[in-house]
Amino acid sequence: MRESAKVGKQLRALRKAAGLTQEELSERLACSDRTLRRIESGGVLLTVETLARYAVALGRGLQIEVLP
Repeated sequence: MRESAKVGKQLRALRKAAGLTQEELSERLACSDRTLRRIESGGVLLTVETLARYAVALGRGLQIEVLP
């Protein structure tokens, strides 16, 4: 599985855990439903800025680690 697909799967799980639909989250992110579907399916390479916006929209923080 590609890294973007793994990240998208995690983001989808976080959205669902927050009880939000794709439509509700896309409104919070000011993006289209189509873009959100592409993000969650791994079809978009996300920037750190986009990940941070996603985290804020879900009421979460963002921590990035580089592991050995």
